[in-house]
Amino acid sequence: MKSLSLANGTSVTIQPWTLDMMSSHPTDCLNMLEAFTARIQGRPQLLPDLDTMQMMGRVIRFSLARPEDAGQIQATDLPGLIDAIWEVNRFAELVGVFMKLRLEA
Repeated sequence: MKSLSLANGTSVTIQPWTLDMMSSHPTDCLNMLEAFTARIQGRPQLLPDLDTMQMMGRVIRFSLARPEDAGQIQATDLPGLIDAIWEVNRFAELVGVFMKLRLEA
């Protein structure tokens, strides 16, 4: 878990995703990984569209230890939240494994 200070002075806790969370939101989990690894996959990294913004909102909400804290999050908090989600779930390592498997296939 990781505690993160928000722009309004409060803090939230980001929790690692459990298997149940990933199973409940498989499309959001995969789309988040795809959206944030586009560049290393050789695809252009575009500005987020409506679907990506909605997905990020759902991902942030289910990553919060207390989902009710979502109402305190401001736009300025998004980069730090995404970084924290990436870090607590060790997605850099996971993406490395996926890329290795893809190259070996």
